[in-house]
Amino acid sequence: MFLARPKAEQGESLSSWRQRCGLANGFSIFPLAPREQRRIDVDLAPQAFVVDWLSAQNGVTASAVEELTLKRLDDRVLLFGPNCLAPRWVLPIHYTQRDRPFGLPFCPICLAHDEQPYFRLRWRMCLSSICRIHAIQLVDSCEKCGHPAWPASSVIPLLFEEKCLPLYICPVCECDLRKTPNKGAADQDAPLMSGTNFEEDVNLSVSITVPAKEYAAAAWAVTQLFVRTRSRSRIRENAADLAALLDRIEESRARSIEYMPIALRHDLGRTAHALFLRWPDTLLEFYARCDISAEHFSTDRTDLPSWFEEAIRKRIRRQVRGITGEEIEAARSQLAARGMPVNRAAVAKYLRIAGSNVLDATLGRRSRATNQEFLAVMQRIEASVSCRVGRRSTAEVKIRDAVVLLLATLGGGSLMSTTALSNSQVEVLMQSPRKPSSSDGVAAAARHLLDSLVQTYIAMRGSLGRKRSLPAEDKFFVSFRGASAPARSAQNLLRHCMCDLDPRLARSVSVFSKLLEESPDDRSLSGDE
Repeated sequence: MFLARPKAEQGESLSSWRQRCGLANGFSIFPLAPREQRRIDVDLAPQAFVVDWLSAQNGVTASAVEELTLKRLDDRVLLFGPNCLAPRWVLPIHYTQRDRPFGLPFCPICLAHDEQPYFRLRWRMCLSSICRIHAIQLVDSCEKCGHPAWPASSVIPLLFEEKCLPLYICPVCECDLRKTPNKGAADQDAPLMSGTNFEEDVNLSVSITVPAKEYAAAAWAVTQLFVRTRSRSRIRENAADLAALLDRIEESRARSIEYMPIALRHDLGRTAHALFLRWPDTLLEFYARCDISAEHFSTDRTDLPSWFEEAIRKRIRRQVRGITGEEIEAARSQLAARGMPVNRAAVAKYLRIAGSNVLDATLGRRSRATNQEFLAVMQRIEASVSCRVGRRSTAEVKIRDAVVLLLATLGGGSLMSTTALSNSQVEVLMQSPRKPSSSDGVAAAARHLLDSLVQTYIAMRGSLGRKRSLPAEDKFFVSFRGASAPARSAQNLLRHCMCDLDPRLARSVSVFSKLLEESPDDRSLSGDE
């Protein structure tokens, strides 16, 4: 039990309070509860046993400890997942990236004016880019060495091994963070949230007020439009006034706003917030100007609130009609002339459509092969196994993979399930008669080739060299030297034999199984028998 028990300050983060308590009791870095790990984000959502230990050590209630964590903002402005991972808008600590040029923000004036300097919980949110008290932009690194401020250094205990440093001293160069020059006055309207607290409801208009967590979800989706490559290119083409901001975002290589330096977060947050001011007209006008459609929000659909869906996403959804074969052919010609890949995705992007029945019919993926395509594949399989090779093991692998392909095709199973068949199961399958179908000629040719290859494979399997032995379990397909994964090796052979076929045809053994089926429930050989 701690002898010295400093009280937590209003709005203090748990990591800040724990370090002040540790320093007051003679620890250079705050002690951990039994079974607690050092390399975790203390401010997120501590486990129950950690909360109980802190409560007992400091003589406070568990609820008082939890009030210092970001978890208290769950369902108010943050949405924690089931594993309590860092949600959106929470700045990551980056303890594995010590050379990052920025870290967690702080206000040097706040630290200088504090009787006992402490770090605020709100500084962990990238919704906060300015100090609301002093109207200056927050700082996100030590001025002298560039090391991030507390609590990023808390996961590197070696920095505190021989010295007890207060929170406002950089543990790397021992610079006083309170003396950091401020960045000047900042616009008080820049933060995304309205009011004095980002937990408060947000007024979209005179008649519309939405919860902070819903506004945060919608604002995050809007900021992502500036980050993602496809939507960012649309904005760049149509909004020249945002080119400088887009250049900085692209240069940062950040995958989300939480991973940007504070000056860039400030400008991007301010730009996104401005799009919500005349709700929903400003946002709709921006999307129309930049040719943004609903497809750019597809990955955020589950997180977007209903009012955003109704007012924005449904109104910019495009139903593409009237795409003709001539337009598709023209797009293919243009892509080919530019040396770009010609496929369904590339043509859809060129035409700026999400989907079209004509496009699917022309370039869509095929799931069923033709008789001619199957005959071509069998000829290549036969040529592959007939080709003379220098190594015996190479010939063994080719024979085995060919048997896997043909048995999976005639049996209707996957390559993985086929390679797991036992000797008795294969024997039963080989003796099963085939029911009539529209592809009997092709099926008979495949069965004839399979019969001859199976005999060759069994002979090879029975004459394994002294360095290789049959598996202990009863399995028909064994692992030869150089190809220990039969299913993967058979898939490689299949891709090689299909290399010149229609690129729309799926590179899967199932396309040939479907060809030999009379109906989905009428199969000849079954891998489940």
